[in-house]
Amino acid sequence: MEMRLPLISIIITTYNYAHTVGTAIRSALAQDYPNLEVLVVDNASTDATPALVKTFARDPRLKYVRNPENIGMIPNHNEGLRHARGEYVAFLSADDFLMQHFVSRSYAFLQAHPEIDVLYGATYFVDKNERFFGIRQMAGQPLCAYEGGRNEFAALFTDGCYMCFPTMLMRRDLYERYGMLDEAIKAADYEIVLRWAEAGVRFAYDPEPVAAVRIHDSQQSSFANYLADGGDIKEFLYFAKKFIRPETEERLAGYESRVAGHARTRQAMNQNAGYADADVAAQVDALVARVEEIRQRNIARPRTPRPTIVVLAGNIVPLLAETLESLVAQRHRDWEALVVQNPATSFAPLARYMDPQGRIRAVELIGGVDEPLRLNTALKIASGNVYAFAHAGTVWPADHLEKLLEAFEAPNAEVVVSRNRVAIDQGAGECTVRMRLHNVDDAAVWANLEPLLGAAPAIPLDALAFSQRAYDRVGAFNESIPVFAGWEILLRLCTLYPIVRLESTVELREILGFADGHVLTAAMPSVARAIFSAYPSHDPTVAQRRQTYLRGLEAALAAGPQNPTGAEQLAALHAIVTGANVIAAPVQV
Repeated sequence: MEMRLPLISIIITTYNYAHTVGTAIRSALAQDYPNLEVLVVDNASTDATPALVKTFARDPRLKYVRNPENIGMIPNHNEGLRHARGEYVAFLSADDFLMQHFVSRSYAFLQAHPEIDVLYGATYFVDKNERFFGIRQMAGQPLCAYEGGRNEFAALFTDGCYMCFPTMLMRRDLYERYGMLDEAIKAADYEIVLRWAEAGVRFAYDPEPVAAVRIHDSQQSSFANYLADGGDIKEFLYFAKKFIRPETEERLAGYESRVAGHARTRQAMNQNAGYADADVAAQVDALVARVEEIRQRNIARPRTPRPTIVVLAGNIVPLLAETLESLVAQRHRDWEALVVQNPATSFAPLARYMDPQGRIRAVELIGGVDEPLRLNTALKIASGNVYAFAHAGTVWPADHLEKLLEAFEAPNAEVVVSRNRVAIDQGAGECTVRMRLHNVDDAAVWANLEPLLGAAPAIPLDALAFSQRAYDRVGAFNESIPVFAGWEILLRLCTLYPIVRLESTVELREILGFADGHVLTAAMPSVARAIFSAYPSHDPTVAQRRQTYLRGLEAALAAGPQNPTGAEQLAALHAIVTGANVIAAPVQV
């Protein structure tokens, strides 16, 4: 016997939207999910809404509830919840509409992921005439799908409400467990997801658009209606007072600087819209000071390092397999790896095969292939508090994570650099080039590492690890300088933290013709000069190395397109790009 699908309720709230509510109703009734309730909750409209809704009366799935008087926007949402009978619910504003697959796709996902309570998705933007003109992409929406694992509570305070209510399919009992929508504010959708995140509710994101949001001047969240009167910043302060409490402070560990920055950004947006209030400005100042106090208390708390390893997968399966094998072989077992795939590739089955425990998650980007964007996307959904990185082909010794986490347990240890060795393979299995950091492998180099950091990008990203709280303070990888992003963030880290040197050698392997980041572009010398200017050094050794590095870049560009075919040409190109000396010595790996 076929199992009956659970009832799902789509709650359409409306007040004087007769000109658009018909589109919303049609989109709800057009869902390709069979067991559906469409509930229209009319907040005492004075226009033609009642007559319009009657035109749909023949459909038994439609239910119409009309309030005798206007009770307010958020109370009207709660009225819809009280009438809804579905096991799952979704809210739809009268000026928005759904894509036909919204309910079936969302329900299938929740069935496949019983640990997830709320799924949210992307939306299209349409104008008042229903012309599509864009896709909503908020700062907190990563360019990839994810299923749990993210610190949603902290992210909602650093990036705002990136969850769009018309895209969310929710288990109905969430409202029974955690209460109805907060009727004291406009941004009740923001408040409810913060409330759920604080309680440990698990969220997932599907980047495929499942709804369309109509942009027009009369909507509640428009520029004129929410920013100009200070509603945006005042409600953010309300959320901070309500949810940032002594018992939630540790939930913000490693996010404090971004929380304070987000408060300042919201304040500036309201001011730019014409809103200024001395009392509100003082409350923002007090919140920023309070968050800094929380940061200091979190630093003083004992930290148990848990690593997230971001693996840039590339397209060469044997190299990726080697990297994943070296992770699975680690003696330290509590870690997660995020394998960032190129668009149109899928390594999820390989990840599951390599690690049936589920510690390896595949991350498929929906756009952009530059390295810093991939890194920033992965770190948005990371669950660890220590970040390490690997390109496909990187191999770690079995005790590497043990040593790495021991290093981070030391007081004030926030940035760790490992020894590294790079082997470049011509494609036939024989490695022809081996390189060590600065071509020297002795204590003198490690003792003088900091002065050399600003001279050239000589330390590969794979040898770098840093803490979540360091990332919070220095900011994201710079997406405008793809080739130099790893070097530049290391320089930023060095301005705040000492480098901890790790006596563990990371092996990097690259195949000729596929090595990422080795393509010379005309912009590289000017970008390198800008980095040198931003991070000045009076050390004569550094100054000399910088000049040597720039001359090498310019000479390589003047020689025309680079197409190395032999070991010597490859070594020269690698030396220019990395700033390191390369030993041309055949080795077998």
